[in-house]
Amino acid sequence: MGILVKLLEKIFSYSENQTPKGKYHKNSIICKKYYVKGKNPETNRFKTNLVVVEASETTETIQQKSGLLPPFEITEIIPDGVTEAQAAYAKKLGLILPNDATKEDASIFLTRYNDNKPLHPPAIPKNILCYLISKNIYVPAYAGMEEAHYLYFQHIDLNEKIAYFGMKVYCNLKKLDFSLLEDFEPEQRERFYEFANQFKNNKEFTKSLSYYSGNDLPLNSNTISKKLLLFTADFLARQKKRVDS
Repeated sequence: MGILVKLLEKIFSYSENQTPKGKYHKNSIICKKYYVKGKNPETNRFKTNLVVVEASETTETIQQKSGLLPPFEITEIIPDGVTEAQAAYAKKLGLILPNDATKEDASIFLTRYNDNKPLHPPAIPKNILCYLISKNIYVPAYAGMEEAHYLYFQHIDLNEKIAYFGMKVYCNLKKLDFSLLEDFEPEQRERFYEFANQFKNNKEFTKSLSYYSGNDLPLNSNTISKKLLLFTADFLARQKKRVDS
């Protein structure tokens, strides 16, 4: 009887740790990556650019987004599948990965598990997906908003990072329902880049900014975390003190 109980406990324990298919939140837009070879319009020499588009985009759109001139040579970059090590680790943890998961998707699920974060956050909103793709940022099919923020910050330059931060703080203080820099008119947006130019060489500021995550500066909201507001208030107060002294 004891052996049977232990066997049942093992079976049910294993089952509870599995991931029912219905829980997966796959993004509504799937990305594809291509290498596009063509002529550089500035030098007339051949050049290869990486292009990220929606999976349904036409060859013409891929060519246009490359910024190059014909003749074109287009090569699709096929994502790597789940590695044997990832599959073995997921099995050990009792996780069932989606059948169509890529190496990047598997990494996302395993990282969420190890960081004690929800395994199945909501899918990324369509407008955010389109925004990231417009910036030539590849988004794995099972990425969520936290991964989206990480990908955004990973691919933009320092000026845009600081401008984005300044915009978020401004919107939060002014109760403006904007979440992206592009939500502002060009003249207004330029003010955030002026702020970026002012602080991009401030090592104290840029180092502190690197510590924050998608939970502090969400791409799909005008809210920011309390700890970021406290940092902002403290930093600006110290800046004012230096100016006044």
